[in-house]
Amino acid sequence: MASNGVIDLLHESGNITEGWLVAGLLFFWQFPHFYSLASYNENAQGYIKGGYHQLTVKNQTAAKWGSFISCIIILLIHCYVDIYYSSGK
Repeated sequence: MASNGVIDLLHESGNITEGWLVAGLLFFWQFPHFYSLASYNENAQGYIKGGYHQLTVKNQTAAKWGSFISCIIILLIHCYVDIYYSSGK
């Protein structure tokens, strides 16, 4: 239900930049979230048995770097929003 409130707020503001910021947060949030869920051994074994290929199983270093870069981008988006709204716009 929280996403409906955010979408309504973005619709009322008419500012397309805010919509892209929310979309960016949701996009970059998914990588560290799902990499961390998939890194648990019991989850990884279930995916392997199902025939799914996972980056956390095949290349843990790439998964860690992907999560780190995604977190940095999320931090930059949050900093931009903080600076943008604290300037009174």
